[in-house]
Amino acid sequence: MNLVKAKQFLARAIDFVNAAQTICETSSQGHLPSACLLLGTAMELLAKKQLLERGLNPKILKIKPYGHDLQALWKEHTSMYAEAELINEEIRLSGDQPDSFDFAVHFDALAYGYGNESDFSLRYHNGQRSFADPFIIGKITERIAIRERMRRQEPR
Repeated sequence: MNLVKAKQFLARAIDFVNAAQTICETSSQGHLPSACLLLGTAMELLAKKQLLERGLNPKILKIKPYGHDLQALWKEHTSMYAEAELINEEIRLSGDQPDSFDFAVHFDALAYGYGNESDFSLRYHNGQRSFADPFIIGKITERIAIRERMRRQEPR
């Protein structure tokens, strides 16, 4: 049951990444918070996919310490943050992002806007004016989703 749900989470995460990329490629700057919201949702689903594969109950993933907390999901409960840092370095070395891009700053901004600390400002726009760069965060999240799709799915 959990493995079926994990596959569903991966499929939805990929949908959200693709939608965010479409917004980034075709919309004005005003729509970038929407792309960040889609990426935050994809990032949450990717982390929860891994946790489901480890045997966690889906109901537990809805509450603290999991919920919508990207910081906890990516840094404490999975190794996704470390993987994202490696992918970020690959992208930087390829010349596809400015040297000034700081993954930690952008991840933190996205996690903040997506989560409870900001009163879910990416969803309910509360006047927040600074956002993560969804172009590069989207590239990183897409690569993680591809790797997740390629990984052999076995309970741990």
